[in-house]
Amino acid sequence: MASLLERTLETELSGHEPFVVVADEGYLERPTTAAFEELVRELPDEVSIAGNDSALSSAKDRGVLDWEPEHTWRSAAQEDVPTPSMTQ
Repeated sequence: MASLLERTLETELSGHEPFVVVADEGYLERPTTAAFEELVRELPDEVSIAGNDSALSSAKDRGVLDWEPEHTWRSAAQEDVPTPSMTQ
């Protein structure tokens, strides 16, 4: 996410520009569409997600900021990175 923040500071934007920062894949242990079908019983015809795709899109991040995530949340969970400290 820090790389996305960096891209927003480097990109010339006109005024306020909201972005949705989400992982490309869902966090559930089952397909995203299965969770939606359980909750709302029926998916709209326009739904174009499959498998563990996220229900939210980061397409604007890619298009406007030319930004790509560096890793998935699943791979990040396995990375060995320093933990931030509030006392230093």
